Amino acid sequence: MIRFAFLAALCAVFALNTSFAKSAEILAPADSTKTQQDTALVNNAPKLFLNCTGWCFEDYVKTELSFFNFVRDRFQADVQLLIIRQSTGADGSLFTVNFLGQHEFQGMNDTLMFNLDQSASDEMIRSELVRVLQAGLVRYVAKTKLRSKMKFEYPKREQATIAAVKDPWDYWAFTVGVNGNTSAESNNRFLWLNSFLTVRRVTNDSKTLANVFFRRNSSEFTIDGKQFFAATDAYGGNALYAHSLGEHWSVGGLYIGEHSVFRNIGFSHRLGPVVEYNIFPYSENTYHQLRISYEAGFQQLNYLEKTVFDRTQELRPFQRLSASLDLTQQWGTVYMGLRGSNYMDNFSQYRVSLDTQLSLRLVEGLSIQIFGSAALIQDQISLAKSDLNTTTVLLQGRQLPTNFSYWAWVGINYTFGSIFNSIVNTRFNGLVEQNN
Repeated sequence: MIRFAFLAALCAVFALNTSFAKSAEILAPADSTKTQQDTALVNNAPKLFLNCTGWCFEDYVKTELSFFNFVRDRFQADVQLLIIRQSTGADGSLFTVNFLGQHEFQGMNDTLMFNLDQSASDEMIRSELVRVLQAGLVRYVAKTKLRSKMKFEYPKREQATIAAVKDPWDYWAFTVGVNGNTSAESNNRFLWLNSFLTVRRVTNDSKTLANVFFRRNSSEFTIDGKQFFAATDAYGGNALYAHSLGEHWSVGGLYIGEHSVFRNIGFSHRLGPVVEYNIFPYSENTYHQLRISYEAGFQQLNYLEKTVFDRTQELRPFQRLSASLDLTQQWGTVYMGLRGSNYMDNFSQYRVSLDTQLSLRLVEGLSIQIFGSAALIQDQISLAKSDLNTTTVLLQGRQLPTNFSYWAWVGINYTFGSIFNSIVNTRFNGLVEQNN
């Protein structure tokens, strides 16, 4: 009986599909003209490549700008959309949208920018981003036969007095935050907690930043009924002031204060002036920066335990030289930071570190990402003299002596096949894990 019902249902589905197919055949001649028009529209629409260094809501952009053809590789695009997102002084976001013409639009480049405050939701961000993209793409569509499909609406001007904008906060902005994570099983528990207060004031002439924080990291294991526990607390604050001396020079001062159980520091104070020179004008920071800075001052250290140098406290002269390269171009992004520091009363106590972030599109379909950091370490003057406790060390409750450190992440991708990437289909998203 069940087998008979299943066969009957299958026949009904086949008959229904056949009916739909016949209906489609009847409707096809009537829709052929519209189909040809839609095909011409698709074939003539400029091809776009979405190149983002941060969130750019790719699915939403493709859906709202379905008039255009999106491609997966920048070399195939008629227009590259290079979108850069930067933090502002009030903890908001500054978006820079670069329109880079290629092929028939070669040399047609443009840049549009917009600001959103820290309270802006994802919907507000993506809606404003699409509006800016629509405005910037007008000049490219106007160069094609598709300009006949475009419609323009301009608001009428209202005669009103425009008062000068006055900021009651005088550009001061405050951020308070708490975040953390925890995990546990029957025989172990982990907790990481971070809380902070940030104060900032950023103008074209100066920048003031101040931050205080508290962090806690704890681990606990139970093995054969015996408990092993380690916790490290850290708290402190820092303050930075920078004053502009034109398009290339800046001067200011830096203070850093810190308590760290992990590093055996009861409390340390570091204070000194800083000078910086940018090879490129600061006004071009969106695209490239090459900054060289020098800091010199003193560091007062008070230790929780006597150090390997038999010190419980000390005052040391300190200096640091840094060079930072930051590039954002259509072919990718590059950041490299090289820093060298030492105590001026003992040049054998030094540290040299290199940080690298590379995301490059080398050739059509081929991209590479490299992230890493490495350091030569000869300045661990706060190491405790007492014997190491194995449990505390394994649970990362105390710093170990070392003369180097590094970490690295490398990825390479090659994509081939269809160049088109305009279709958005979110069905069953998240059911399959992807390795990218």
